[in-house]
Amino acid sequence: VKKFYHEDGMPGFSIPAAEHSTITSWGRDHEVDAFRNMLTAYPTGLVAVVSDSFNIFEACEKLWGTELRQMILDRDGTLVVRPDSGEPKVIVVQVL
Repeated sequence: VKKFYHEDGMPGFSIPAAEHSTITSWGRDHEVDAFRNMLTAYPTGLVAVVSDSFNIFEACEKLWGTELRQMILDRDGTLVVRPDSGEPKVIVVQVL
């Protein structure tokens, strides 16, 4: 990448991110625990959590928006809630 773009410094980076299997392995009744685990494991910086393993709208409203809200606000970083399924043009607007 560096040779192609002829730039100094880091040409790219990655962030901690959950995938469907790391969320569904906790089971539907413990989805919030899987989310909380990601926030606990990565207390600072960017972290991305796939949130449509069971019900993206319930995850956003009840889990992220209510149960984990204060933990998110107290965190020193940015949470990326990932809706990985569905038509991107539609689902992103619905989630927002």
